[in-house]
Amino acid sequence: DVLKGTASRDFGPCTSACSFMAALLNLPVDLVLLRCGESEANVAADLLSRGFQRGSDALLAAGTHDSEVRLTEFGRAQARAVGRWLQDPGGAQFDQLFVSPHVRALETAGEMGLPGARWEVDHALRDREHGIQQGFGSPDLKLSIEEKTRLNMSNLYWAPVCGESPAQVCDRVRLFLSLLCSSAAGKRVLIVCHLRVMQAFRIILEERVGSEACELTFKDRLPNCTVLWYTRRDPDGKIHDRMYGGKVVVVDEDGSNAKETPFSMGRRLYTNEQLLDIASKMPQVISVDA
Repeated sequence: DVLKGTASRDFGPCTSACSFMAALLNLPVDLVLLRCGESEANVAADLLSRGFQRGSDALLAAGTHDSEVRLTEFGRAQARAVGRWLQDPGGAQFDQLFVSPHVRALETAGEMGLPGARWEVDHALRDREHGIQQGFGSPDLKLSIEEKTRLNMSNLYWAPVCGESPAQVCDRVRLFLSLLCSSAAGKRVLIVCHLRVMQAFRIILEERVGSEACELTFKDRLPNCTVLWYTRRDPDGKIHDRMYGGKVVVVDEDGSNAKETPFSMGRRLYTNEQLLDIASKMPQVISVDA
């Protein structure tokens, strides 16, 4: 168990000495990501995947951009449950709060009801742009045969027409992290954002390299209002120069309990042979004899 005492919202006391050490390294000690609660777009995508168009038809008829969709009543209940979990005795206190500008993210943050909260809205945390796939709840639904072929070539680099690829989302998340270093050194930070933004954080912070690692990231469909908690503090309270580990947290509907799955992390450095091994997994289609 990498993170002992994971039943608590806290990883242990952060002394002033720990904060000073982390400040020198310019990274948050704890970086906590929360996916938005269930939204109208989630419902539309679920219906469409089962062959029903009434959800997407309603969004398209209303002219609703993806950034404007609301939470469902269940999504609001999810947000309130996570808020109660975070406020339980022994819960975490956050130094900075960030939220995506999308309405469902603003609604999630507000419904959490954190006392005295002051949220910073940052456009770098917005959800992936769906382009012409707007209104379907997900950019990979109702694709043409040509677009499905492009998607199957690379989930990481494929972008819907007029939309964004996951790689482009990673670029702006990396920029946000670099700015966070200057504003949240040694602090504990909470971010309310979106599934595809959280996947970008995973790719960057966990140094997931190669198509296989990225595909595993995309297959990990973190449920609405899942918490992804990164920390640089080990069980003994020592602050490391990089993220030491983390946990995935799924909170019960009433906010009284949570299932926590810890994971370890480490810097990934590759030998020449390992790089060549990654490359060898891709078949060479064209070979020109010397």
